Amino acid sequence: MPRLHPRTLLRLAGGRGARTLFSRPTAAPVEWVLDEAYNLPFLSRAHAERPVPSSSKVTLDILGMDPHADRGSHRHEPEEELPFADDADLLASLSGSALLSPSAAYRALRQSPLFGAHLQALLPRIGDVYASLRRDNHGAHNQLVADLLLRAPSPAALRSILLDEATHYPEHPGDALRKGLIVQAYRAIIPSLRRRALAPLTPTALAVIARALMAAGHDHLDVLDHVYYQLAHAASWTREDGWPALAILLHLSKHGRAEHALKLLDYPVSLGKLPAAMGRTSASHSEPATLLAQSAVVRCALFWGLDQRAYNAVNDLVTTMSRTAVSGPALELVLTAIRGATVRRRAPDVAWAGRTLLALAEDEAFPPLPSVDWYYAAVPPTAALRFYKTLPENRAAPPSPREILRMALARPEKAALRRLAEDLSRARHAAPAVPGMLRALAAARLLRPAQSMYAAWRAHNKLDGCTTLAMVRGLTRGARSAKRSAAARTLVHDYLASAALDKERVALHAYALLGSEEDGALAALLADVVMRRGVDAAQDAVDDLAAAHASLAHRLAQIARAHALRPPRAPVVLAASCAAGHWGALAVAGGAAGVETGRVAAGPKLPLTPVEEACIAALRKARQGRMRGAARRFAAACAYDAHLRGVDLDGEGEGEGEGESEGEGVVDAVIPPTAAALLLRAAALRRWEEGFGVLCSALRVTGEEGVVDAAGTFISGVSRAEARDVFAAHAHAVGRLVRRLEPSSHVLLETMLETAARRLGVQLE
Repeated sequence: MPRLHPRTLLRLAGGRGARTLFSRPTAAPVEWVLDEAYNLPFLSRAHAERPVPSSSKVTLDILGMDPHADRGSHRHEPEEELPFADDADLLASLSGSALLSPSAAYRALRQSPLFGAHLQALLPRIGDVYASLRRDNHGAHNQLVADLLLRAPSPAALRSILLDEATHYPEHPGDALRKGLIVQAYRAIIPSLRRRALAPLTPTALAVIARALMAAGHDHLDVLDHVYYQLAHAASWTREDGWPALAILLHLSKHGRAEHALKLLDYPVSLGKLPAAMGRTSASHSEPATLLAQSAVVRCALFWGLDQRAYNAVNDLVTTMSRTAVSGPALELVLTAIRGATVRRRAPDVAWAGRTLLALAEDEAFPPLPSVDWYYAAVPPTAALRFYKTLPENRAAPPSPREILRMALARPEKAALRRLAEDLSRARHAAPAVPGMLRALAAARLLRPAQSMYAAWRAHNKLDGCTTLAMVRGLTRGARSAKRSAAARTLVHDYLASAALDKERVALHAYALLGSEEDGALAALLADVVMRRGVDAAQDAVDDLAAAHASLAHRLAQIARAHALRPPRAPVVLAASCAAGHWGALAVAGGAAGVETGRVAAGPKLPLTPVEEACIAALRKARQGRMRGAARRFAAACAYDAHLRGVDLDGEGEGEGEGESEGEGVVDAVIPPTAAALLLRAAALRRWEEGFGVLCSALRVTGEEGVVDAAGTFISGVSRAEARDVFAAHAHAVGRLVRRLEPSSHVLLETMLETAARRLGVQLE
């Protein structure tokens, strides 16, 4: 049996039957039709690559487009004949109701000798055909617009397509149609629009056309004027539809047509539609029109609340001034926009403000920045410190004393802290911020600038107790020298000469820092306290200071012995000695019932509390290298201490701050030095697992300075030893406990954790 023609098979598949001379049309079984279709020979490669016939010598090159460069997900299929479909079938398929895809049907229809007539016949329903081809997503809708421009340039049809592209696809208007086709389609309908033979386009469609024109380059600026006037007349000049017209002005001003942009700006102003946005500029500027047009765009965008577009326009304004010359009013507008961005406190806005300020400071064409305290106040201290370090010196006014002190307390690097101190020394009305800066300098061991600042400040001001102790601690820490000891004594004497109310407490603390042999005046002061207030009051002062600063316990024991007082609790002294590396002090420890004071002070054995007993046992095991047992004993001590104070170690709301619940008493004085000693011992023995156990137990109950310093040393040791698995197993728990500490300890330990995590490649939550 001879094979049927493919067109006959298509009729049979559609249920129309085969036409014969002697019978009426009959329907065929679907299975039989499919079998016959499968036996059809495939088109040859030569047939598939046959050139597409065209009735016009005009190519798509004049449209500025490559017919094979479909963008996005559009797939350009080779044009091929569909021998089984006639023209009627292809036309029916363009509506998407037949077996063929609209794109394949349209490409096959283009090969018909009657394609021009068919294209004319499609004009009344061109909108439906375009929508069908666009949905098919094979790029045939671009071919349809090109064919209309080349063969049947109907203004009404082209207007319908432009409106459809702008109206029916609000999420991405104009993105699927090539920019060159949009430009040529609008050029084709301009005469009809001018004669008013066509209704005007909507502002949305005009915005799509404007974007295409600006992307097409300099060859279409004349058409851009026409679009601008249409937009300016049709828009209501709100934030929704006013920006496309301003974008045209900005585009013209950036491409050497600022004077023309200024003339275009007069049109909406004359209509009374544009807000008062002209502003001021310098008449002597080399490009006043450019500055005026860009300034108007910035002011309008800020007025409408179009923040991101205003920031982009500000960037253009900064670029123009950097390229030509700086205008005072324009620079004032830029700084106003930057300040407005910081007021909103949104992270992207503040980040843009910082980048723009740095760009102004780094460009020598601009004058040095005025005070930017409003930016420092808008960001956290660490971010303000990063900005301050990046800012070139002498390119901005120094921060105010308040902001300088705020950054100095954020633990900056020594170089940045030294620069902050220099700025503070030159600032006016800086006296209230000097004590805080002295404390920061002393903590960073920048003793020379601290002493210089104090020497210039002391003549008209008085030290407070906190600053005095911070300076004395800095001068007596580490290697001692006669010069530093003399400077520390001078500080203490200056403080004692003031009218402070807590002289005795500060004097005792300074006495312990300096050492009993350092200053006879301090010893005489303490003897006077013993005589005036009695032995019990002096004893309470020694005990309280030992409880608050356990690291001074061994010195306080010496002071107490010199004045015939009972030394602080022996376990506290022992733990502090171990934390200082003097593990031999444990030789004075007696049995489980008590501690023989021995070298600490003369007297009988002192009974141990359960917490002290557990801590002494933990220290003994650590001295023997049995860190697992030491960690267990220390955890038991912390748990029992929390139980006595009524603190739930597993509670979310309790134990915050320094691990102490408000109103429940303080942590036993023996725990902080014991924790510090165990952490340092674990780091020395490289027992990381047990060390993390000690660290978690300690952070649940205390955030004392000695514990924090020892924890930092331990974490640094973990990082250097590259103990990644152990760190990853405990980092989350330690981080959660660190966040409960007071701010200065929190920042230090969190920074140490982040540094170790980066080095070990561990992701912190």
